[in-house]
Amino acid sequence: MLELAGVLQGQGSGRVFDRTRSLELPMFQADQLSERLERGIAAAQEGNRELARRLLKQVVDQDERNARAWFWLSGVVDDPNNREVCLQHVLELEPDNVAAYEALQALRRQRLEQILQTAVAAAQKGQRDHARNLFRQVVEQDERQVEAWIWLAELAPDLDEREICLENALVLDPQNEAVRRDLERVRRLRVEIAEARAAARPRLVGVSPEPEVPVPAAAHSVSDPFADPYGCPYCGVATAPEDRKCHACGGKLWLRYPKRQERSSWFWVAFSLQVALAAWNTIGVVFLLMYVAYRVGADQAYRLVPAYLGLPSAVPRPLLAEAFAVLPRSVFLASLASLLLSLVVLVGLYLRGRPFFFLFLGNGVLSTVLTVGVTLQLRGQAILCGLGGIAMAVALIWLAFQIQDDFFSEEKRILLRPEPEAVEGHDFWLHGRRFAKAGMWALAAVHLRKALAWLPDNADLHLDLALAYLQLARYGDAEAALAGARRLDPRGRRVQEVSALLERVRAHASQGS
Repeated sequence: MLELAGVLQGQGSGRVFDRTRSLELPMFQADQLSERLERGIAAAQEGNRELARRLLKQVVDQDERNARAWFWLSGVVDDPNNREVCLQHVLELEPDNVAAYEALQALRRQRLEQILQTAVAAAQKGQRDHARNLFRQVVEQDERQVEAWIWLAELAPDLDEREICLENALVLDPQNEAVRRDLERVRRLRVEIAEARAAARPRLVGVSPEPEVPVPAAAHSVSDPFADPYGCPYCGVATAPEDRKCHACGGKLWLRYPKRQERSSWFWVAFSLQVALAAWNTIGVVFLLMYVAYRVGADQAYRLVPAYLGLPSAVPRPLLAEAFAVLPRSVFLASLASLLLSLVVLVGLYLRGRPFFFLFLGNGVLSTVLTVGVTLQLRGQAILCGLGGIAMAVALIWLAFQIQDDFFSEEKRILLRPEPEAVEGHDFWLHGRRFAKAGMWALAAVHLRKALAWLPDNADLHLDLALAYLQLARYGDAEAALAGARRLDPRGRRVQEVSALLERVRAHASQGS
């Protein structure tokens, strides 16, 4: 039973929205409850948070399985803990709700940043133990926090821990020379201490070293079928690290991943410059037409466009001949082509496809050549415009080599282990469902088992795990997961469906054997 008692606090009144208060509220019919939900959502959209809170709390108090009400309520409560509770309820009811998952992740990142800032302040005040505990909380929740690892190294009580922290920081930020120097200094110091201890240790004569006892192979075996990180993510069969495909199911064991998950700062610089270049090319084409019209005495510059495109034109032939002498058709068409290409690249650049990177690079090279050619045709102050175009085109070429990692990918082995960004039950559950949809049943089972450790009383999660085990032909494990679902929801329709499916699959397997 989902409870609000002691969790959601009445905003403004300071009172707790608990079950005692809810008993005093009138019970609403379904249509009245729906009307209050819509009014609450409308109030939230209009910025009337107090009214939205009151209406949405009435809805979730009487219909605690209303995921929509929980989601909107999360946006109008002030306390971050209350917001997290609301979002967790949404994910318990709708594990595939991406908006709730992303909102919960953003909330946790914000909380993590607050812990990090508090830890830094404590360290700067000399509160070493308190700061170290806070930094440990940070890396336990997100081990990719470089700043936390660096601070932990600074606060480490011994060289061993300091070396580990610096190694972790350097793995996450290989270009950090300060961390690299600190790590080398720690390692040199450890060697010096070891040598000093060895020199001070008395030499024992006639004493044989103790023989090393070999560890039996059985001691290394594990009962967990998914313990091997190089197991097939599809069927769970053991594979070699260098295998390209699973020999049992034929699944691909390597995938290509972008070198950069997020767009780099240089990417946005390049994108902004591409916007400027597209605007510059547009202005350039217009300026060229106006310049030609001015030189030949044409009334309106746009009337020259059809003639430059090879179409019928109302401009007199002598005037056209003079215009072509001032600005050859080839130069105009090249400028127009550069404009169109810059617009295509601008749109495609955002998509980060590899062909658009080469288009971006080629656009920079072509723009350089063309702007140089156009500039040579200009006279007087107009040359300054051409020089500006040349400068931007050359900058595009330089930037292309700075952003190549935004477009290229690298091949990585799919490992049979939990995703590092998954930190709690709903994270593991969502990843498990995604891998199941991709047919990676072993990897799905790994994540669903992790999720079950966080959410042991969720019948749907037990059933998802049972289905994953069914796909892996682990019928005993599937029966155990199904038993957990039966215990929680003995008459559930989905429980009955999965039970029938398990019986059919087992019967088919026994006939085949």
